[in-house]
Amino acid sequence: MYRPAVLRANRAATDRALRPGLKFHALRHTYASLCVAAGIPPLEIARFMGHAKVTTTLSVYAHLFEDDHTDAMSALGAVSQPSSANVVRLRG
Repeated sequence: MYRPAVLRANRAATDRALRPGLKFHALRHTYASLCVAAGIPPLEIARFMGHAKVTTTLSVYAHLFEDDHTDAMSALGAVSQPSSANVVRLRG
């Protein structure tokens, strides 16, 4: 289901396309990264991610815990309201 959705989005896009090799697993890393940036505690992120041990979460995402993400989260908040300009209809 994911791969066909990426291909449909790319066919419909006029100015930007997703990388054809984009894998669903990349969304998992994006989610975890956003959780870190939002200040969610590592133990909670580990639970969200299904990691048996928090050390797994910390070893994979350790580099993210070292930075201040305040500016990035503010920028994401500014674009949280979708406009019709960035919505691509995927079906009929």
